Amino acid sequence: QPSNRAPWGLYMHAAWFFGDYAFHFEGYKMFLDEITNKEKYPDVWIVPIKAGLEYMKEPMNQAQLVELGKSDESPFGCQSIEEQTGLYDSTKHRCGSKQSCRFMVDEPADGISGERYMSICSYKSNGERQNCPSEDRYPWLGEENHCGGNTPCEDCMAF
Repeated sequence: QPSNRAPWGLYMHAAWFFGDYAFHFEGYKMFLDEITNKEKYPDVWIVPIKAGLEYMKEPMNQAQLVELGKSDESPFGCQSIEEQTGLYDSTKHRCGSKQSCRFMVDEPADGISGERYMSICSYKSNGERQNCPSEDRYPWLGEENHCGGNTPCEDCMAF
């Protein structure tokens, strides 16, 4: 029976793999080994959700996907990731790994109180290392302090 090639999401919580559940992780790895066996399943691709959605907009046949390989022209391409070019060029996009910043917020009028976290870039756009804003500089959009005094702000919103 022919397949419709519809994407199938594979979702789980990380906690499912820890503690007394190590056998879950072993089973998960066995499952991935099975479905990525190209002799049995030559048309199975494990891709991020965004890549799957892009593929569904302009589907390609298996031969086209194989021919494009890792090229960024493929909806599943990873060439720029491996070569550290384009969006992944560390000399141009210096956000670095994200760091989590803790804030204590007490704004009863807004119904907000307690501990809050925000992810920021590890580096400023000029390459200097960046620290978390002080806890009293919680980032409110629309105000001068909307990034807690740090830059670049918009580069790290995608975390």
